[in-house]
Amino acid sequence: MSRNRGPSAEAESELLIERVVLALATEFTQRQLPHALAIQAEVSDGHALNAEDVASLTDMLDSLASASALFDQHPDLEALYRCAAALYDEIMTEAFVATSPKAAVAG
Repeated sequence: MSRNRGPSAEAESELLIERVVLALATEFTQRQLPHALAIQAEVSDGHALNAEDVASLTDMLDSLASASALFDQHPDLEALYRCAAALYDEIMTEAFVATSPKAAVAG
C-alpha cells in the first residue's frame, strides 16, 4: 500500500501559479505603479511624454496582459491589468490633450 506524502502535481501547480501572481503583483505595486504615477504627475504638470515613458507604460500593460492570459484569466491579475489599463488610458489621454493644438475661438 503506497501513501501519497507530498502535494499532488495539481496542488504544486496551483502553488507555483500563486507565487508567480504574487511576484507580478509585487512588481506592479512596488515598481511599475509608482513609476506610472510619477509619469502621470509629470504629464499633469504639463510635461510631454518621452519615448522612455511610453515604453515603460506599454511594458507595464503588456506584462500584465501576457501574465493574465498565461494563467487563464487569474482574477488578481485581471484586476491589476484593469488598474494598469485605466491608468495608461488616463495618462495617454491627458498627454494627448496637452499636446493637441488648441482650436481657435472665433470672436
